[in-house]
Amino acid sequence: MRRSELFGAATLALALIAACEGKQEPADATPDIPDAVPDDPAQDEAPPEEAADPVEDDGGPSDPAGDEGDGLCHPNGDGMIERSELRFEIGSSATYVVNAPTTTATVDVAGDLDAGVLRWDFTAATPDDRRMIDELLPLAGRWFEADFPGATYATVLDPNEGILGIYRLTDDALLLMGMASEEDGRIRLTYDPAVEIIRFPVRMEDRWQVESTVSGVYNWLPSTADAAYVVEVDRTGDLRVPAGEFEVTRIRVDLSQSVPFTIFGMDNISYTFLAECYGVIARVRSTDGEENPDFTEAAEYRRLAL
Repeated sequence: MRRSELFGAATLALALIAACEGKQEPADATPDIPDAVPDDPAQDEAPPEEAADPVEDDGGPSDPAGDEGDGLCHPNGDGMIERSELRFEIGSSATYVVNAPTTTATVDVAGDLDAGVLRWDFTAATPDDRRMIDELLPLAGRWFEADFPGATYATVLDPNEGILGIYRLTDDALLLMGMASEEDGRIRLTYDPAVEIIRFPVRMEDRWQVESTVSGVYNWLPSTADAAYVVEVDRTGDLRVPAGEFEVTRIRVDLSQSVPFTIFGMDNISYTFLAECYGVIARVRSTDGEENPDFTEAAEYRRLAL
């Protein structure tokens, strides 16, 4: 993974795993993933039944919105996603299908307006789709633990390269603190300040900007870059993925990165589709240099699967 791709992918590593009873359609209501999609051996570690487990206490607010007294999270369709409507429990996981890292995917992020509702259809497979597990990982005992005080969890950014994103969760926001390699000392990059990827509650038309310096070690060499993020909650609608149909709120992130005193830089646009209780339903990231918000070619195309 190139350094620009790594920084771009970090904006999307929001493995918010949640459990609820809600609008999800039965499995037979959506197309199966083609036999050509290789199974991920790790899939056995996260059976689909986990999606129905009650939400456990993760240290967040004690009165989840939509709680009907049964210990489950129920979408209330109020147009906002509260902190209590997303689960951040270490060990939580979900299965996604995603295009191969060496390919791009044809996408439709614009969607279609149907009876006043914006709808996206992400059920079609790409020729190089593969299954992968997103999981919230503990930092305890990892070589870089002391470099990220206050961090809540890590997620895998690149399983092939063994690169993790490190996040801090508060009552008000989810912040990207940096990234590190699983291999001792190879990659350790910190964001100063940490980047607010999500603000709670998530609601339409919220918008903020963050300028941050990314510094540390990349492949054992000193590395520094300036990153500017513009984050906006820009759409709501219905999204179909291999796992079913969900009411979603879309978060757009425009990232511009430059290396000081050089001509090197990178710009991209990414979208994260969030659903009450379920968390991340899909993530789509443009290719580098994209300026059209309705881009049709994606460097990353990740959709929730069964």
